[in-house]
Amino acid sequence: MNVGLEVKPLIISSHATTLATCVVCTPDPPAEVSWDVLSLGAMVTSSEVTANSNDNGTITVTNHLRGVPSSEVNQKKVQCLVRHPTLGRDKVIYIIDIHYPPQSVKITQKDDGYQCAADANPKPVYTWSREGHPLPSGVRAEGNRLYLDFIPELNGLYTCKASNSYGTAEGHHTLYAVTESVTPLSQIMVIIVTTVGDIVIFVTLFRLC
Repeated sequence: MNVGLEVKPLIISSHATTLATCVVCTPDPPAEVSWDVLSLGAMVTSSEVTANSNDNGTITVTNHLRGVPSSEVNQKKVQCLVRHPTLGRDKVIYIIDIHYPPQSVKITQKDDGYQCAADANPKPVYTWSREGHPLPSGVRAEGNRLYLDFIPELNGLYTCKASNSYGTAEGHHTLYAVTESVTPLSQIMVIIVTTVGDIVIFVTLFRLC
């Protein structure tokens, strides 16, 4: 029993197409070929089965799994199940691969900077910038991570651009850091309260630098 899969790169679309094809070649009688769609459920619209006789006496059964190639279907597992009266059972597992541009770019703050994440297939390349210009001194980008100190000198609008061969998407985050105000020592007033017998004495001191 010869079981194989025919697949091709799929690009995201709103129209149903063939997601995968299972091809089984066996001696007569033909094999029973079906798909176990597992978690796909209603996202698979139909499957088409054909059987053809070959010159050598074998029969090739083809089952086309059809559905809408969406990001929700990407990386979902399906199984081609084969059953033959004399050759027994077999199965082939396939992970559906849907290609699509970056979507929903999200920037989250970390202790040492920011992290950018985008849903895309293939995985995107990340590019960082500030106010549309190259990053300033003291800021370092490594892939989807941006390392910086949260100081006023680095304030501004930071952009993370995620790109793959199908498109780009951007996310933005504004850094606004402020320095905590410190009261100068020359303006500190110290009040000392003490008692001598029944007399309460207040002493006010101004600390000068």
